Amino acid sequence: MRCVTPIGALCVVLGSCVSLGSGIIYAQTVRFAVIGDYGQSGAASSPAGRVAAMVSAWNPGFVVTVGDNMYGNTRTDWSALVGAHYGQFILRDPLHPERFLEQTSRVQRFFPALGNHDAEGNDITGYEEYFHLVPGGVGRLPAGSGGRGVHTRVADYYDFVRGPVHFFVLDSHHALTTPASMAAQKAWLQAGLAAERTAKWKVVVMHHPAHSSASHGSDPAMQWPFREWGVTGVLQGHDHAYERIVRDDLPYFVNGAGGAGLYGFRNPPEQGSLSRWNQSHGAMLVTADDRRMEFRFLSVDGDGQGMLRDSFVQTAVR
Repeated sequence: MRCVTPIGALCVVLGSCVSLGSGIIYAQTVRFAVIGDYGQSGAASSPAGRVAAMVSAWNPGFVVTVGDNMYGNTRTDWSALVGAHYGQFILRDPLHPERFLEQTSRVQRFFPALGNHDAEGNDITGYEEYFHLVPGGVGRLPAGSGGRGVHTRVADYYDFVRGPVHFFVLDSHHALTTPASMAAQKAWLQAGLAAERTAKWKVVVMHHPAHSSASHGSDPAMQWPFREWGVTGVLQGHDHAYERIVRDDLPYFVNGAGGAGLYGFRNPPEQGSLSRWNQSHGAMLVTADDRRMEFRFLSVDGDGQGMLRDSFVQTAVR
């Protein structure tokens, strides 16, 4: 899909934008939301409901989550706590659309990471069933660019590309609980990053934070050599707050303010912590083209579009 816009305008599609007379100005611009730690209430008036309404008002091209998509255990919990808010972004089962009626998207516009609450009792059957499995057919989440990626009942990690951004979605829950999964995911991520030749931005998405100043704090086991391997940004959850930390010129975002009860911050904060917010819930809105990537965190205060609490811009190295 292509769109024609005035010079300087952005196009929110998974395609290209061109000016009326001077060729391409923003190639493959994408605009997406990031939510985390949200699946606690299906009520529209709840913090999770208010965040979902704000995200819907943004009309993003797609949604990425940093885990803890659901704080429950049953199939009806997934529909009530996730689908009630974000079903319009989730690809419906093409063979059995009656399974989850709230899932209405004809293309996949919802890319979750697995959190510890999605694996209660170390069982991710509900997660796999709701987001990926198609009985008798091909799964709905990406199997990974070039066939990489794993979707089983004991692990879930994958990668996908949208415009100039290559996302690598890790399963930090199983990485932290199973040494074999930790080793497999490290090797998978390093190989995938090494093979990437065209994407301007390489973003890791995971639940447990490598760096955080909030209650759970930093997890040394997830402090992989991301920058050395070529990662340009890390999206994290688990701590119910927002924070931006820069370590060795690599930005780490904690984005766990999507609906669950908010956490306090430690004092002193993590080294490199540049922005923190825990006074109200919110989500991130990210825009990327081949020249720049802008990360914004907006809280549900103010009008339906949210109130800007932090912004950060990366410029691509030419």
